[in-house]
Amino acid sequence: MSNIIWSVKRFDQLSADDFHDIIKLRVDVFIVEQNCPYSEVDDLDRTSLHVQGILGDELVAYARIIPSNVTDPHVHIGRVIVKKNIRGSGVGHQLMSQIMLAVIDRYPDSNVELAAQSQLTDYYAKHGFKIIGEEYPWDGIPHKDMLLRRGTENDHKRNL
Repeated sequence: MSNIIWSVKRFDQLSADDFHDIIKLRVDVFIVEQNCPYSEVDDLDRTSLHVQGILGDELVAYARIIPSNVTDPHVHIGRVIVKKNIRGSGVGHQLMSQIMLAVIDRYPDSNVELAAQSQLTDYYAKHGFKIIGEEYPWDGIPHKDMLLRRGTENDHKRNL
């Protein structure tokens, strides 16, 4: 799908409509579709970059990029979502490319970590991520931590 308009915004750049659409998609997928009740809105939204894919006037893909800090030197990717009706169309790979372009631009020297649902580790491996730990339950869903070390042969930048 080439008609998607991509944007990367800080929290203070999101409109009320943007934030509503983001939260609605996250709730629809993570809480309703995956039957996983948890507190969806957290303080990380305020410090994250928000990657949005808009098709027409509809949010169809989203992720947030959480910057490194004094206690964690890695940039984190989270809340990676593609709307159910367009999964399998390649939009998820476009989303990962947009995420990595934003990371490379804003955090050029940082490694990137994510907590992948275990059934999605092959998807993230296609983007250079490697499993770095044992499987663990998170809100009742099996997860594995994954890391992309920047500056290695697996650096996503080389695949763009």
